[in-house]
Amino acid sequence: PEAVQIGSVITSKLVIRNDGSGTANKLKVHVALTPGLTHPSQRDGSPVEAEFPPLAPGETRSIELRLTATQAGQQGSHVTVMADQAGAVTHKSSVMVQEPKLELRVSNPGRAMV
Repeated sequence: PEAVQIGSVITSKLVIRNDGSGTANKLKVHVALTPGLTHPSQRDGSPVEAEFPPLAPGETRSIELRLTATQAGQQGSHVTVMADQAGAVTHKSSVMVQEPKLELRVSNPGRAMV
C-alpha cells in the first residue's frame, strides 16, 4: 500500500522466477528494512534473511513477507535475491506510515454560582 497507520501489518508478496536455463542453487533472500518497519525474525534492526530450495529453470516461487509499521514517516525495504552462479537482483519499495494524533481542549468559565 502507499500509506498505512502505525501498528498495521503490511503483507508483501515476493515472486521469484528463474528465467535462466540452469537451476538456481543456494537461493537466498535478503531484506534490509528502515527503522520504522519490523519483521518477527529480526533482531536489533538486522536484515531479514532466508534460504530456499533450488529453483528449476522456468520455475516461480512466491514468498509472503509480513512487516509491522512501528514508526511514522516514509519507510521502506530493499530486497535482494541471489543464487550461486547467478547475479543478484534487487527491488526497493516504500510506504508512508501515518500516526494518528488527537488533541483535547477543555474550557470552562473561571467562576460558577452555587
